[in-house]
Amino acid sequence: TLLIEGERTVRVNHDLQTARLIGEVRSEDIRPDNSVLSEQIANATIDYRGPDPGQPGKRVGIITRVLGWLF
Repeated sequence: TLLIEGERTVRVNHDLQTARLIGEVRSEDIRPDNSVLSEQIANATIDYRGPDPGQPGKRVGIITRVLGWLF
């Protein structure tokens, strides 16, 4: 079992939003292009950091929408 970690930061509406994924994969599930299908990640945790979407005038960012759609 291998521990994986990835982080992506994007700018949306002048705000930086970061999503971080940590999980475990089997070495045989790693594809030739170094990718892994999401359903093959065990014990996955996703951490989101960005502006508070509850602030007046703030819209929910793309990362929040994508994570909401996935989960």
